[in-house]
Amino acid sequence: MQYEFAVLVAVGYGDRSYRESDNQQSPVSKRVLPGILERKMSNPIVTLENGNRVSLREYIEKQFELLERSIKDKAELMDVRLHNMNELQKRIDKAESNYVNMPMHNLMVAHFESELSALKSDARMLRESKAMLEGKASQTSVTITLVVAIVSILLSIFGLILHKP
Repeated sequence: MQYEFAVLVAVGYGDRSYRESDNQQSPVSKRVLPGILERKMSNPIVTLENGNRVSLREYIEKQFELLERSIKDKAELMDVRLHNMNELQKRIDKAESNYVNMPMHNLMVAHFESELSALKSDARMLRESKAMLEGKASQTSVTITLVVAIVSILLSIFGLILHKP
């Protein structure tokens, strides 16, 4: 809880009272302490916003208690936050342990490049084998055509020989 309202300091000098806010126009002097502080020589009293009057000692002790409680709460929140951050860091470290380091990466790339070149040479050999088989098929058809042509020529010659006019 934060209180922020004008503070009037009244110091008892016999019958007169001196008000700090009357003579000093600085806005800082109006916000020295929350509540209205009445200073008497023996027992300083603070009047709170709700109208309650307490001694200055009680007021300051209460403010210190509130501050200590606030600090304790903030420290607990910070501990929870740090714990969560440590857990996150552990998860990140575990994930990073599964990453491939650079020397291993280079070794794997070299291995895959050698396998790729082997596959390329195998593919080239398969293409050449296919072309050779297609060439043989063409050779077979040429051979068949040659045999048919020779048989035709022989039949023609035989037909000429037998057919004498």
